Amino acid sequence: MVGTCAAEPGTLRFAEALAAALVAGGVPRPAWTLWTLVHLTLGLVQEEQAAPGVAGLGDSLGGYPSLRAVADDLEPTAFDRRLDHGVALVLR
Repeated sequence: MVGTCAAEPGTLRFAEALAAALVAGGVPRPAWTLWTLVHLTLGLVQEEQAAPGVAGLGDSLGGYPSLRAVADDLEPTAFDRRLDHGVALVLR
């Protein structure tokens, strides 16, 4: 991911399609929304690729009661749900 060139034809076609949908949908600041969605997606993909075999947080949250309360949503298997939630927040 780090070595990906943003000016490649495939990347530009994807960005064009996403920008067109955001503009057509009347999304405010479509370019910033595009970048936010791209960075959200890339960040989650990078995190997911590093996660196989990673156990839950478990006992490491002993001194962090607020994180312990939301621990189910911090599990490394929640990537699809996290992406759906993030996209919904950005587009709202």
